[in-house]
Amino acid sequence: MRDFRLWHTTTAQVSPPPLVWEALQLVRGATVADVGCGSGAYGFLLRAGWGHTESWLQQGITRPGALHGLDNSPHATELAERHRIYDRLHLCPATALTLDDGAVDTAVCTETLEHLYAPDVVPAVRELARVATQRVIVTTPVPEHIVNLPELLTEIQDARQDPDPMPYEEYAVLESALHKVWLSTERLAAAGFETDGEVVRGSRIYHADPAKMNPEALGDVPGISVPPPAAPDEVSDWRARYIQLLTCVREMADTVPGLATAGAGR
Repeated sequence: MRDFRLWHTTTAQVSPPPLVWEALQLVRGATVADVGCGSGAYGFLLRAGWGHTESWLQQGITRPGALHGLDNSPHATELAERHRIYDRLHLCPATALTLDDGAVDTAVCTETLEHLYAPDVVPAVRELARVATQRVIVTTPVPEHIVNLPELLTEIQDARQDPDPMPYEEYAVLESALHKVWLSTERLAAAGFETDGEVVRGSRIYHADPAKMNPEALGDVPGISVPPPAAPDEVSDWRARYIQLLTCVREMADTVPGLATAGAGR
């Protein structure tokens, strides 16, 4: 199996730790939902670095209460379970979190929204506001870094030459790793998010008071609306559909203003 497929199917999606470490310091309260938790790398950072959070420094909460890890990928949650980071793991989509209203103090969603299809972004942000009582923290690439064009073009070429059949389970991992939408600071500000404006590893960190959020203000999020349809002969081998999706990402890139040629994502 070629390296790109092997890396994703072995590790699950992991974004740059320096970016996430900056975001985790904004955590407030004792209970946290890590939405799009992947293999648990950021849950580990949160536990290990709790003393640097606002929970400790401003609120005097010296240890986390309950940490919830939520992800739509069975592959990712299996890895997270193996690492034993979270008090509870949830297998669920970002659009339907298996938590009660106000179940946690802070909902963290790092480098996840851009991996959703466009119609799912507003429902996902609505869910973040629903489950959190004190703060919602989001990180997402700035538009000009949403697609790394050289890497994407290389992946399209490599995928077309890939001789290994692709089962659905692996396709699902690779599909979720692709960036499919892009969000501007202006859209997120309209929805109630604040940011210091600094770009960290190609992304910005946003935070909001759940009670003041207006997810509907995100409007029609630009990006890929639906996955390409599956043909009957792709039931056992999803390579063709993966190539179609890569092509959709390439077409999306043409719509992004100021897209850098050395961005952070595919």
